[in-house]
Amino acid sequence: MRLLTFFILLSIAFQLACQKEKDCSGKPDGIEGRWILAETFNPWTSEVTTYTEGDTPETFEFRPDSTFTKFLTEENCSIDGTFQQEDEMPRKFNLTYQEESSDCPVYGHPSFLILENEQLIHDGTPWDGARLVYRKQ
Repeated sequence: MRLLTFFILLSIAFQLACQKEKDCSGKPDGIEGRWILAETFNPWTSEVTTYTEGDTPETFEFRPDSTFTKFLTEENCSIDGTFQQEDEMPRKFNLTYQEESSDCPVYGHPSFLILENEQLIHDGTPWDGARLVYRKQ
């Protein structure tokens, strides 16, 4: 009986810890859902451009089954893909696009996003690319 009580308490403790740190699927809280491109930074000009939900050029929809859809507003297209959380960096998500699922341009899609301060960030500035900041809606 004591052994059963121990395992029940252990299971409850695990569930509470799991919910506090991240959801039980292993992904940090908040990755699933709709994210809009809210800000870009151009390292060549130091220009920062901000967007609202009404004028954002792109959005991501992340689903619990580790799939996503990226929507490009101006091009009026979408592209599907999968994402995987890195083991060494639990806040980093590698993105794989299924180019055959779309007629969107094949360039300009971030290959990874980092969840930081309730934002998804792709920082391409070390490679002279833009810094993209997505916010959850």
